Amino acid sequence: MRMTTYLSFRGQCEEAFDCYAATLGGRMGPIFRYRGTPLASDVPADWQDKVMHTSLTIGDQVLMGGDVAPDRYEQPKGFSLSLQMNDTSEAERVFNELAKDGRIDP
Repeated sequence: MRMTTYLSFRGQCEEAFDCYAATLGGRMGPIFRYRGTPLASDVPADWQDKVMHTSLTIGDQVLMGGDVAPDRYEQPKGFSLSLQMNDTSEAERVFNELAKDGRIDP
């Protein structure tokens, strides 16, 4: 069995995955947009170029995500994602990149 993490966004999926790719490395998968798909009518007109689905492969791990239609999006109520690294300086670099413009709770 393999378990894959899937992240849902409210319109920022492409920006987030670009950040993850730059910070964590890896290979971006194709970006599937709503435009031209059967789901195009399920999102507002200004969401046609939002990400319906994408992925990022880092080593043998795959992170998937997409933008959820605004009327169906639910803000996460709690989750954890743990990154294990052997190099302390690399761990600090990744933490600092991911923490930019964010909130760090004690």
